[in-house]
Amino acid sequence: MNNNKRKLLLQIANLLTPIPIFVVTSLISLLVPNFGQPFDSEGYESLIDPSGFAFAIWFPIFIFLGIFYFYQARDLFKSDEDKIEMSFIHQISIFFILSTIMPALWYLFWGFQVVWLSTLFMILYLVVLLMGYLRLEINLVERSRIEKIAIVVPWSMHTAWITAATIISVKTFFISISFNNPPFLFPENVWAILILLVALAIYTAVVITRKDYIFGAVGIWVLFAILAERLTAPTLVLEIVIVCIIGIGILTLALIYMIYRT
Repeated sequence: MNNNKRKLLLQIANLLTPIPIFVVTSLISLLVPNFGQPFDSEGYESLIDPSGFAFAIWFPIFIFLGIFYFYQARDLFKSDEDKIEMSFIHQISIFFILSTIMPALWYLFWGFQVVWLSTLFMILYLVVLLMGYLRLEINLVERSRIEKIAIVVPWSMHTAWITAATIISVKTFFISISFNNPPFLFPENVWAILILLVALAIYTAVVITRKDYIFGAVGIWVLFAILAERLTAPTLVLEIVIVCIIGIGILTLALIYMIYRT
C-alpha cells in the first residue's frame, strides 16, 4: 500500500472511529440499569486524589483534540494533485484511533465497577498516547505554528493528563484489593509521598528533556488539585501538602529555567 492510500485510510479511520464509540458508550450509560457513575470514586479514596475541579482540564483537551481531528482531514476531499504532505499522520499511525478506543473501554469497565480491567485499559491508554508522543518527536523537530497548535498541544496535554490519571488509577486498584490494609512496608501517607515523587520526577524529566512546557504545566495543575483536596479535607495531612507545594515549586522553576534557556 502506497503512502497516499495509507494516509487516506488513516484520515478516514481517525474521523469515523470516535463516532460509534461515542454512540455506544452513551447508549450504555443511558439504558443499562445500575450502570455506575464512572467518575465516582467513593470507597476508593486516597491521599493523592485531586479536587473535582481538576477534571475541568478535559475541556481544553477536547477543544485541541477537535482541532487535530479536523486539521488532519483538511485535504480529504481534494484531488491527488492538491493533496498535502502530512507526515504526522503516518507518525501517529493507529495511535489516535486506539486513544479513542482505550478510554471507552476504561469508561465501561469502571462504570460496571470492574476495577482491575478498568485499570488495565487505563494503562494501555497511557501506552498508546506515549507511543504517539514518541513517534511525533514532540519538541525534537521543528513544526509550524499551526502544527504546534493542532498536533503538539493536544497530544502533549492529553498525554500529560493521562499520566496522572493512570497513576491515580493504579493506586485505586491497589486500594480495591486492600493492598495496604493492614499497612504493608509503609503507612498510607508514605506511599502517597512516594507516588507523588515518582509523578514529579516524570513531569520534571519531560520538561527538561523535551522542553515541553505544556506537559509541565499539566503537572502543576495536577499537584495544585491534589493540594486543594488535601487543604479542604477533614483531616490535614501536612506531609502531603508540603510535598505538593515543593513539587509545584520545582516544576515552576524547571519551566522558567527552560524558557530562559530557550
